[in-house]
Amino acid sequence: MEDNLDVQKELRKKILLAGYNSVNELIKVLNSEIISEESDFDLSDFRYLKDASDDDILKMLRSFVNKEDLSADKMRNAVLAKKQALDDAFYILNKIRQEEEAMLEEEESPNEPKSNARKKTNSSFAEERSR
Repeated sequence: MEDNLDVQKELRKKILLAGYNSVNELIKVLNSEIISEESDFDLSDFRYLKDASDDDILKMLRSFVNKEDLSADKMRNAVLAKKQALDDAFYILNKIRQEEEAMLEEEESPNEPKSNARKKTNSSFAEERSR
Protein backbone atom coordinates (compact mmCIF):
# COMPACT_ATOMS: atom_id res chain seq x y z
CA MET A 1 0.00 0.00 0.00
CA GLU A 2 2.87 2.34 0.88
CA ASP A 3 4.52 1.73 -2.52
CA ASN A 4 1.26 2.57 -4.27
CA LEU A 5 1.10 5.91 -2.46
CA ASP A 6 4.70 6.69 -3.44
CA VAL A 7 3.94 5.88 -7.07
CA GLN A 8 0.86 8.11 -6.98
CA LYS A 9 2.87 10.92 -5.39
CA GLU A 10 5.53 10.69 -8.10
CA LEU A 11 2.90 10.63 -10.82
CA ARG A 12 1.24 13.71 -9.36
CA LYS A 13 4.60 15.51 -9.36
CA LYS A 14 5.14 14.57 -13.01
CA ILE A 15 1.65 15.83 -13.87
CA LEU A 16 2.36 19.13 -12.12
CA LEU A 17 5.63 19.49 -14.02
CA ALA A 18 3.81 18.78 -17.29
CA GLY A 19 1.25 21.43 -16.31
CA TYR A 20 4.02 24.01 -15.83
CA ASN A 21 5.48 23.02 -19.21
CA SER A 22 2.04 23.48 -20.80
CA VAL A 23 1.77 26.95 -19.30
CA ASN A 24 5.19 27.82 -20.74
CA GLU A 25 4.01 26.71 -24.19
CA LEU A 26 0.88 28.83 -23.82
CA ILE A 27 3.07 31.80 -22.91
CA LYS A 28 4.90 31.30 -26.22
CA VAL A 29 1.53 31.53 -28.00
CA LEU A 30 0.71 34.70 -26.09
CA ASN A 31 4.07 36.26 -26.96
CA SER A 32 3.81 35.51 -30.68
CA GLU A 33 2.99 38.42 -32.96
CA ILE A 34 -0.42 38.67 -34.56
CA ILE A 35 0.65 41.17 -37.20
CA SER A 36 4.06 40.69 -38.71
CA GLU A 37 6.02 43.33 -40.54
CA GLU A 38 5.67 41.37 -43.74
CA SER A 39 2.53 41.77 -45.76
CA ASP A 40 0.77 39.14 -47.85
CA PHE A 41 0.36 41.80 -50.52
CA ASP A 42 3.19 42.30 -52.97
CA LEU A 43 3.28 45.49 -55.07
CA SER A 44 5.26 43.67 -57.73
CA ASP A 45 1.93 42.06 -58.69
CA PHE A 46 0.96 45.36 -60.27
CA ARG A 47 3.93 45.65 -62.62
CA TYR A 48 1.88 44.02 -65.37
CA LEU A 49 -1.06 46.40 -65.06
CA LYS A 50 -0.05 48.64 -67.93
CA ASP A 51 -0.35 45.69 -70.34
CA ALA A 52 -3.25 43.98 -68.58
CA SER A 53 -6.83 43.89 -69.75
CA ASP A 54 -9.66 45.22 -67.64
CA ASP A 55 -10.62 41.66 -66.72
CA ASP A 56 -7.08 40.91 -65.54
CA ILE A 57 -7.06 44.07 -63.44
CA LEU A 58 -10.40 43.13 -61.88
CA LYS A 59 -9.15 39.61 -61.11
CA MET A 60 -6.05 41.01 -59.45
CA LEU A 61 -8.06 43.50 -57.40
CA ARG A 62 -10.47 40.77 -56.35
CA SER A 63 -7.59 38.57 -55.24
CA PHE A 64 -6.23 41.50 -53.20
CA VAL A 65 -9.63 42.02 -51.55
CA ASN A 66 -9.84 38.30 -50.80
CA LYS A 67 -6.37 38.45 -49.22
CA GLU A 68 -7.53 41.31 -47.02
CA ASP A 69 -10.65 39.37 -46.01
CA LEU A 70 -8.48 36.37 -45.28
CA SER A 71 -6.16 38.56 -43.23
CA ALA A 72 -9.12 39.79 -41.17
CA ASP A 73 -10.17 36.18 -40.56
CA LYS A 74 -6.61 35.25 -39.61
CA MET A 75 -6.46 38.21 -37.26
CA ARG A 76 -9.73 37.27 -35.57
CA ASN A 77 -8.65 33.64 -35.23
CA ALA A 78 -5.28 34.68 -33.81
CA VAL A 79 -6.93 36.93 -31.23
CA LEU A 80 -9.33 34.16 -30.24
CA ALA A 81 -6.44 31.71 -29.96
CA LYS A 82 -4.55 34.12 -27.70
CA LYS A 83 -7.63 34.65 -25.54
CA GLN A 84 -8.07 30.88 -25.22
CA ALA A 85 -4.36 30.45 -24.42
CA LEU A 86 -4.62 33.07 -21.67
CA ASP A 87 -7.72 31.44 -20.16
CA ASP A 88 -6.13 27.99 -20.36
CA ALA A 89 -2.87 29.18 -18.77
CA PHE A 90 -4.67 30.68 -15.78
CA TYR A 91 -6.93 27.65 -15.47
CA ILE A 92 -3.94 25.29 -15.48
CA LEU A 93 -2.05 27.44 -12.95
CA ASN A 94 -5.08 27.45 -10.65
CA LYS A 95 -5.39 23.66 -10.87
CA ILE A 96 -1.66 23.27 -10.18
CA ARG A 97 -1.95 25.51 -7.11
CA GLN A 98 -4.91 23.50 -5.80
CA GLU A 99 -3.09 20.22 -6.32
CA GLU A 100 0.10 21.51 -4.66
CA GLU A 101 -1.92 22.66 -1.65
CA ALA A 102 -3.58 19.25 -1.44
CA MET A 103 -0.19 17.54 -1.59
CA LEU A 104 1.18 19.79 1.17
CA GLU A 105 -1.81 19.02 3.37
CA GLU A 106 -1.28 15.30 2.83
CA GLU A 107 2.41 15.60 3.74
CA GLU A 108 1.65 17.58 6.91
CA SER A 109 -0.90 15.11 8.18
CA PRO A 110 -0.42 11.72 6.48
CA ASN A 111 -2.41 9.72 9.06
CA GLU A 112 -5.46 11.96 9.17
CA PRO A 113 -8.28 11.46 6.69
CA LYS A 114 -7.88 13.47 3.52
CA SER A 115 -9.53 16.86 3.48
CA ASN A 116 -11.62 18.03 0.59
CA ALA A 117 -8.79 20.07 -0.94
CA ARG A 118 -9.99 18.83 -4.29
CA LYS A 119 -13.71 19.24 -4.21
CA LYS A 120 -15.61 16.38 -5.76
CA THR A 121 -18.38 17.45 -8.06
CA ASN A 122 -20.83 15.58 -10.19
CA SER A 123 -19.98 17.73 -13.18
CA SER A 124 -17.72 16.80 -16.04
CA PHE A 125 -14.54 18.61 -17.04
CA ALA A 126 -16.37 20.52 -19.77
CA GLU A 127 -19.20 21.56 -17.45
CA GLU A 128 -16.76 22.68 -14.79
CA ARG A 129 -14.72 24.55 -17.41
CA SER A 130 -17.76 26.43 -18.78
CA ARG A 131 -18.48 28.13 -15.46
